[in-house]
Amino acid sequence: MKILLTSGLHGYSRELVAIYYRTAVEEVIILGDYEFDIDILPFEPLVVKGNSLMDNYGRDFEVIKRGNITFFITHGHSFGVKSGLNDLKKFGKEYRPNIVCFGHTHRAEILKDEGITYLNPGSLIKPWGLNKKSYMILTIAEETKVELFDIAGNLIEEQII
Repeated sequence: MKILLTSGLHGYSRELVAIYYRTAVEEVIILGDYEFDIDILPFEPLVVKGNSLMDNYGRDFEVIKRGNITFFITHGHSFGVKSGLNDLKKFGKEYRPNIVCFGHTHRAEILKDEGITYLNPGSLIKPWGLNKKSYMILTIAEETKVELFDIAGNLIEEQII
C-alpha cells in the first residue's frame, strides 16, 4: 500500500492533484492547513484539521490502522510541535502507534524515538527556512519505507522504518 502524506497546502490543490496522479498512491493523508474545499479533489483524502480558520474538515487527530501499522495523525499545533515534540510524544504514546504523522512546522523530518517513527512531510507550498517544497510517500509492504520528495518528484531522502 502506498500513502501520500502532505501538509501546508494553504489553498493550493492543483499541486496535490498532480502529485496524486503522478505517484499512483492508494491513499492521501492531509495533515492540516489545506485551506480549500476538500470536495473539489478527485479523490477522498483522510484529513485532520490544521490551525487555519479555513480548515473545515477533520478532527484534531486520528488514530488509524493500515495493515499491521497503527498511525497517530495530527497537524501538530495542539501539541506545540514548533517548540519540540515532547507533548506530541507524551500524548501519542497513549495510543501505542508505530508511526506518528504531523505537520505545522513546514519542515520535513523523519525521526525515530523509543520505537516510534515520527514523520513530518514538510509543506508542499510554503516551506520554512531552507527547506524545499516537499511531501512523503509511505509504502507499507514486507518492509515499511518512507520517501521524502521535493515538489518536482525528486527523491530527497529514503528510509526503511
